[in-house]
Amino acid sequence: MIPKLVKAELMPNLRLQLFFDNKEIRFLGTNSSKDFVEKNSILKNMFSAWGASLSSLSGTAQGLEIAKDGSLSIENHTLSAKDVYELSVPNLSELKI
Repeated sequence: MIPKLVKAELMPNLRLQLFFDNKEIRFLGTNSSKDFVEKNSILKNMFSAWGASLSSLSGTAQGLEIAKDGSLSIENHTLSAKDVYELSVPNLSELKI
């Protein structure tokens, strides 16, 4: 069973800190060590929209919306709960700018 996303916080350099209902904290960024963003056009579009409309230094979840099913929306782009979990990484060190 995929953990449900319950909170997302913006971090510097277009990264997100994600909090799940199982108490797990994961990270999602503009470029992960496994090149998920380049392979996932929805995620690539989400971060393009996010970068164009939000400050990369904001610490609040402005512009981010979490649905009851755990999916994450930025602007007009949505990632399913499964994608949010699978595209995120457990360690911030796995993300590069």
